[in-house]
Amino acid sequence: MPRPRTGALQDRDPVGDRLLTPGEVARIFGVDPKTVNQWALTGKIPSIRTPSNHRRYREIDIKALINASTS
Repeated sequence: MPRPRTGALQDRDPVGDRLLTPGEVARIFGVDPKTVNQWALTGKIPSIRTPSNHRRYREIDIKALINASTS
């Protein structure tokens, strides 16, 4: 059973953009979540760290990557 979220602030960054998990980004690109984390480690996509040290991706950055690849 999935863990319930405790509040809307957990899925937003300080400027209000939605934060995506590696799994959510992986589904968008059709890859494994470990691949998404590897892209972040190599600088291919920007990421941020939560206070609990989990990696998150700003939705606006992911949308920009999608738009850049379709242009």
